[in-house]
Amino acid sequence: MNTPFDELAGFKNVNNKNDKLKVSSKKKGDLSKEQLAFNRLTKRIQKLESSIETESVKMNRLVIFYDKEVLPNKIKLAEVQLDLAFALDESTNKHRLSKSITEKVKETIVYLCEEAFEFILVTPDTEALYDRWSDISFQEDLEQQKRDRNQMFSDFFGSKLSDKMNMDDLDLDDPESMARFQENIEQLFEEKKSTSKSKKQLEKEELKKQEEAIQNKSIRSIYISLTKILHPDTETDEVLKKEKEELMKSVTAAYEQKDLSTLLRLEMEWVFKTSEHLEKLAEDKLKIYISVLKERVSELELEKHMLYRNPRLENVFSFINQDENQAKILINHEKDQIINDYLDLEGDISIFNRLKSKSDINEFIEEFHEYHCEGSDNFGFNDMFY
Repeated sequence: MNTPFDELAGFKNVNNKNDKLKVSSKKKGDLSKEQLAFNRLTKRIQKLESSIETESVKMNRLVIFYDKEVLPNKIKLAEVQLDLAFALDESTNKHRLSKSITEKVKETIVYLCEEAFEFILVTPDTEALYDRWSDISFQEDLEQQKRDRNQMFSDFFGSKLSDKMNMDDLDLDDPESMARFQENIEQLFEEKKSTSKSKKQLEKEELKKQEEAIQNKSIRSIYISLTKILHPDTETDEVLKKEKEELMKSVTAAYEQKDLSTLLRLEMEWVFKTSEHLEKLAEDKLKIYISVLKERVSELELEKHMLYRNPRLENVFSFINQDENQAKILINHEKDQIINDYLDLEGDISIFNRLKSKSDINEFIEEFHEYHCEGSDNFGFNDMFY
């Protein structure tokens, strides 16, 4: 939902002293209830905007760092995982393996393929390899994973929300689908807030109606006040005079169109530039500002909440609550572990390719299966820091 406050994002006080926009008084305790509320809301907005910006920058840097340091090594590991899977597949054609060993080959190949497919493109050859050994086809497995992820999202957001959503339309790999999902979540949050209204909520709604009535009466008064402040004939400085001429064009156009939002935005812009006017605002006008600021707080809180639900953070999600430097240390630990696993697996492939006797092959398969498939998750790096 757009509010007049949205268009003020980025405005700074013209004094460039990083002062907070707030109502002040020479005497302590002289501020009214509305003035104090205005100050609290502007402070809350500043903190939320700062937090969102800081977290967004940190998350983006961690994603870039992870993609640079870890993903190339995961891809190399995935490639050798598939090399071993193909080598095991070929061994069953060369040797008559027992039923129990063949079952372990099956589990190992499916395991290696599933791990590798997380990071490299599935080709017709690798898909055919997977289909030969898996109980369900690769495409069926994809559909099941999609259903599982949708269920995870459904569980996360709770039945009261997810029951009203079409989870079948959710595709975490499709930006348009994710945009629709986020829009639905926002709508459902709004709906949830509007249900089961308490007496207090009904009173708030009545207050909002009164505020709207005030707003409807304010168009002419705002226009008159702005024309008094911004009329270029009252300005001797040529630069400021030109600026006021442009602003007056916008004010007049908004007034003629009965566009209260634009008039409010222009007046608030003037307030941002001349914060000393805040102390002179009438109480009814201050209530309008407070209403707009409350909407902005709600939107920012939802934006911050959704920030942590971005699928792009999947690889770094376990690190985002850490200090950035500590997160990078942990990411480097993961990289080192992957490199070690890659080197170990390369060594395993070299050993396996030199084996000639069936007994040696059986022994290798049993040991590899026991170490990697029977409860050990050496390649399950996503669990390392959860």
